[in-house]
Amino acid sequence: MTIFVSNTISVKKRLLVAILTLFVGLCGFAQEKMTEDERKKVLKQARAYFQMEEFTDAFKLYSMLHEDDTNDARVNFELGMTIYEGSFNKLAAKKYLEKAERDGNREDMPELFYYMGRVYHLEHDFLFATASYSTYMAEALPPGKQGKLREKEVQAYIQQCEEGKDLMEESEDILASVETNEKNIHKYFLEDGSFVKIENLGEEVNSAFSEYGPIIMEKGETLLFTSRREASTGGLLYTDGEYFEDIYVAKKKFGIFTEVQNINNMDVFDNVIRNSEKHDATVSISSDEKELYLYKDNQIEHVNFNGENWVQPAKFSEEFSRTGSQVTSATISPDGSYMILSATRFDCIGGRDLYISENIGEDDWGELKNIGPELNTIQDEDSPFMLNDTTLYFSSNGHSSIGGYDIFVSYLRGEKWSTPENLKIPINSPYDEINYLGGHDGSYAFVASNRQGGFGAFDLYMITEGSEEETDDEMLANIGKKVASVLIIDSIVLLENGSIDSTYRAELDEKVALMQANDGITAEIYGAALPGEDKDMARKRALKAYNYMVNQGISEDRLTANYPGKDAIDGKEKTEDAGGPFVAKYEQTIHFGTNAKLVTEYSRGKLVAFLDYMKDKPDAKVYLSGHSDHVGNEKYNLELSKKRTDSVEEYLRSQGIKQDIRKEYFGESTPRFSQEEVQNDPNKLILNRRVNIVVF
Repeated sequence: MTIFVSNTISVKKRLLVAILTLFVGLCGFAQEKMTEDERKKVLKQARAYFQMEEFTDAFKLYSMLHEDDTNDARVNFELGMTIYEGSFNKLAAKKYLEKAERDGNREDMPELFYYMGRVYHLEHDFLFATASYSTYMAEALPPGKQGKLREKEVQAYIQQCEEGKDLMEESEDILASVETNEKNIHKYFLEDGSFVKIENLGEEVNSAFSEYGPIIMEKGETLLFTSRREASTGGLLYTDGEYFEDIYVAKKKFGIFTEVQNINNMDVFDNVIRNSEKHDATVSISSDEKELYLYKDNQIEHVNFNGENWVQPAKFSEEFSRTGSQVTSATISPDGSYMILSATRFDCIGGRDLYISENIGEDDWGELKNIGPELNTIQDEDSPFMLNDTTLYFSSNGHSSIGGYDIFVSYLRGEKWSTPENLKIPINSPYDEINYLGGHDGSYAFVASNRQGGFGAFDLYMITEGSEEETDDEMLANIGKKVASVLIIDSIVLLENGSIDSTYRAELDEKVALMQANDGITAEIYGAALPGEDKDMARKRALKAYNYMVNQGISEDRLTANYPGKDAIDGKEKTEDAGGPFVAKYEQTIHFGTNAKLVTEYSRGKLVAFLDYMKDKPDAKVYLSGHSDHVGNEKYNLELSKKRTDSVEEYLRSQGIKQDIRKEYFGESTPRFSQEEVQNDPNKLILNRRVNIVVF
């Protein structure tokens, strides 16, 4: 089970959104005036329903009382409480609570400022939320143990508001820039012109209940997730008012996830994974997609692909099933050497903590060890996700959370985890964000949240980052025309006999076909020598690819071969060096679009070879130099080249690079091609927008 069933957050018996809508519609119709005795009886029954957490029934009765007398402060307060506790749309409680505060006596409504604080908190109004919480603490805390628990809870909320105020100051312009041009899509623009897009996966994936626990397979084409929707396998409601968990599958079609089906209705995983009448939930999957982890019968199960078939699920580890322990989610490091789990145990620092367990061989795992106060707080930590061997995402309602569970990231530096960093607004909100999952290529992520505007309790969202290019006169003039562009060809693979590797030749064939279909496309070919090779191998690789493409019919004037010593990647002549510490051992360049600073999916693919090369080079030193084209003003271009360099470093660190990195940025001062050359051949402009990577 990945989140929030009984022990984490009780998703209480929720009001249907339709009930709220119906109430608004009925307000225009008069009902017969109640007598005082009738009001007392209805109020007594409404309170009984509220105490039993039968919020739908309580709401109906409070609605009748409110329609009979809209100025009854006590009814406004209790109606607001009912909406807050029972509805997805908690902000709908605000007008009733505020009217109760204006018209009523505080002593008659001791919990009023607690609920007002909660609503303001969810509305990002951290100042009013803090004032309401403080008033509640000063005037209305209940006595005894209950009061101490509530005091601890409200103090945590006040701390979240303090964190929220700081983040709001940072994010004010971002929130003001939001675009909602399409249903379920919110796009937030950052200062540098890039954006963060948060997209609800829609009503095919999300239901009126909860969806969470995303798992991505088959290069992003298949989505597994957990749902609490109606029509569950057993058709039974759990004690929290939602149906027992089932595993569902969605397939991507035309760029969106659709064709959602209960896994029992699909011929997948060789039919070894089947939902039961009880809880069946997604947990995680290994990076090679051969080890799948599920939650079933209050334990984690392991499903393995043996190379031909998926084998029957097996109980994962007795160590994780001891009396007094409840493990609800887990993630395995990409190298398979250790696992990080969230669990409730006797040695928790808070209510739920993160633990680590080492692989001791033959699918057996060692003792659970609390990671410690670097990551765990007196609150709760949950839903860990290892992006790579050194980058961990998780949810916490402690640390610098601005409300509920926020997503945090921490990096393994040697043997210690770095201070967790809040992913900030707009990814986080005063609601709960959980189950962060990075996509297979790093270009997107998924998260589950119960934030305002969803279809149910928890919905699944996709997060993407990008940048938008301005539409200039040249682009407008080229509408409907074939626009010239440049293909970058590098990482050329040769066999021992000097011929081009068949797999790489297939990639070249694709580029040849693209150039044959588009006369405006040219190609830049980059050759490089691997460590220990003769430097002439760079020239041989470049010319092999060059001659192959010419033999396939591509005109020589559409091809340029580049290699160290001829026309170096950074535009400067490289001189042969007799040796020493500053001899370049590896070189690579990635390019950027107009005004763009983020490392694209294409560039990430190019960097795979670099990351592989660096794995066994702990003492290597990396030099990054950032550059821009000449378009725009000099100061802006200098800052843009810095952001590009920082972006490359951030990506390399996220992929586990621990070696020393030195950075410099030059703006437009060191172009590979001069303005005159660019004017004669505009295709060369993109080659000036670059970050050079050199390993010494």
